[in-house]
Amino acid sequence: MRENLNTKEILSLALKNHKNNNLKEAENYYKSVLKENPNNFDANYLLGTLLLQKQDFNKSKIFFENALKINSSHSDLNNNLGIVNGELGKQSDALVFFKKAIDVNPKNVNALNNLGTEYKNIGKYDDAIKIYERVIKMQPNNILGLNKLGMIFNETFKFEKAKICYEKVIGIDPNNYEAYNN
Repeated sequence: MRENLNTKEILSLALKNHKNNNLKEAENYYKSVLKENPNNFDANYLLGTLLLQKQDFNKSKIFFENALKINSSHSDLNNNLGIVNGELGKQSDALVFFKKAIDVNPKNVNALNNLGTEYKNIGKYDDAIKIYERVIKMQPNNILGLNKLGMIFNETFKFEKAKICYEKVIGIDPNNYEAYNN
């Protein structure tokens, strides 16, 4: 049946399976597109995303890097490469990709949150605070940003500021266990 479908139709089937969590079927569809056209951005990017979901970081990185050669100014792609590099212990590369994602799209809140997390992980608390404050300025109800900012304030002994962050989280989501546990 695949032989009678064009690339767009195969990608549509792949996405449908991907969204329905039929990952093996989706992976096969993406690979069939890449077999015909190894330079298909969507297939490389989406297969990399699928492999990232499966936590196969090394393989995911390969497909993301292929996609990057085709389109280096895709914000979510750069963000995903940041995630993969962070998971592989390559923090300096992760920072580069998160920053690139933000350069491409300054409103990419996921990339901003990820950059803040990476800064926190390497002990650059002041940089992390600036990033999370930027997130909260853009999205005042961003629970992830508020929780992470609260954690940093706790770790840097700024307990009153941490308490304010956690109280905001609880005001938005009264069942948020992270805010209660910190």
